[in-house]
Amino acid sequence: MEERNEIAEIDREEQLEKEHNIRRYLMKLHYIDLHPLNPDRFYEDEKRMAMKNGPKVPTRKDSQKDVGITLWLKIKSFFSEDARKKRDSLEEQAEEYYKENLELIMPRKIEYDKRCDQQYTFMRDQLKNGDRKEVIRFMKEVLYSDDFSVDGENRYEIDVSLDYLKDQSQLNVSYRIPNDYEIRVIPRYRQKINKADEAKFRIDIVKKVLLRIVTIIFLSDVDMNVQKIFLTGYLDYFDSSIGANEQKNVIQLKMDRTLFDKIDFEGVSVGDLYEKRIKPKMSEKLYLKEPVDLKEIK
Repeated sequence: MEERNEIAEIDREEQLEKEHNIRRYLMKLHYIDLHPLNPDRFYEDEKRMAMKNGPKVPTRKDSQKDVGITLWLKIKSFFSEDARKKRDSLEEQAEEYYKENLELIMPRKIEYDKRCDQQYTFMRDQLKNGDRKEVIRFMKEVLYSDDFSVDGENRYEIDVSLDYLKDQSQLNVSYRIPNDYEIRVIPRYRQKINKADEAKFRIDIVKKVLLRIVTIIFLSDVDMNVQKIFLTGYLDYFDSSIGANEQKNVIQLKMDRTLFDKIDFEGVSVGDLYEKRIKPKMSEKLYLKEPVDLKEIK
């Protein structure tokens, strides 16, 4: 019995250590493992993928396979004169076939790659010039490629819609925030936590998620298209009264690049930043009331 108690205590300590590590991760959620998207690399990667889908450059290996040079024939040719002669004959055919294909395909491949290069160079220039469609497309990629967790284990499922107002240099972001059950609430070491404290913990995580969004947008925006962000966080939840999912805006904030450039994200108190600088609009009793009972932010 004593041995069992010791094992249980070890398991308990390991669980507490795991939860402590997750809590530390969540407390740094606004900047931890944040990887801004470099637009030059993004368009180069897109161009490379497009080129891969173009005309395939023939190889000698493919030509040999096409004329019937199999692995078994190659092995037999070491032991059989007839097989060796057959292989030599087929290799001559394969070489001829390879050169013919190369002569046919290479001009098409060169022309296709040239068009790809022109297309993605144009798209990159469009982003530099603040083209609305291209800014939205690039920023969607920035946000959907972000990889983080609100429970310390599973990747958060991102859903976002964007609009860009070029004349105001403003990006409007509508972003799904986590439902209460998605956020892992972890109290400080061995402390008890009540429902009000749980709600505060969840709101703190949401504030960090939204700050993370602002950060990755501004850091990825090397062309300085975005000077202001208007960010709306909404809940996507099941409403049993209509038997379908509903969306409700529950938090809104604005951030401009001037304030962003002043923030030290490792040293900042997120609570003070929101209270004294950002001052968001937020539905009262978020994470205390059911989503259907929350007042929508307009």
